Amino acid sequence: MQSRTLLFAAVSLTALVAVAACASDTEPAATPVAPTEPAGPAFSAAPAGPNVAAALGNRIASTCRGYARKQAALQAAIGKAKGDEEKELREQLAALEVIKKDACD
Repeated sequence: MQSRTLLFAAVSLTALVAVAACASDTEPAATPVAPTEPAGPAFSAAPAGPNVAAALGNRIASTCRGYARKQAALQAAIGKAKGDEEKELREQLAALEVIKKDACD
């Protein structure tokens, strides 16, 4: 007897929830409308701020000039050095050439 009452209550509750879910009185969502005027500037408009690409190019060029100055200084020092010091300076010059080639070429 108790199980029949419990089963009836469960079925009734499920039916009530199903009917409530199907019978919603909400309005359908509005169809999106395209804006009549643009929200911001067009992509073709030139930016008002600084040109980042030009600034980055100047920074890279400055770095490459620094590498060139360091190379010249190392080559001058190699001409004056002897023995182990000369070998160490040549290794530094070779490493700098690899870095410069990677960054500047």
